[in-house]
Amino acid sequence: MHRWGVEWKPGKVMWRVNLEWEGTLTFNGESRKQILGAFCGTLLWVDGRFLWPGELGYLPWLDLTPKGYRQLARAWLFAA
Repeated sequence: MHRWGVEWKPGKVMWRVNLEWEGTLTFNGESRKQILGAFCGTLLWVDGRFLWPGELGYLPWLDLTPKGYRQLARAWLFAA
């Protein structure tokens, strides 16, 4: 799913990106690499940064600016 930075007053899209990363999933003792992402979620502003609790249990901690984003940390809270 695409995420984007928007300049609020004119509504201009400043950047657009898929928030994805590579992870290893293990099922029945077999591990495999897969592209993962937070998918749908709600941005929460906390201490000048953003938390994005996603529908698959991931919680990325993001620094969002008009130039783009930087993922500061990520946790997997639960398996959906």
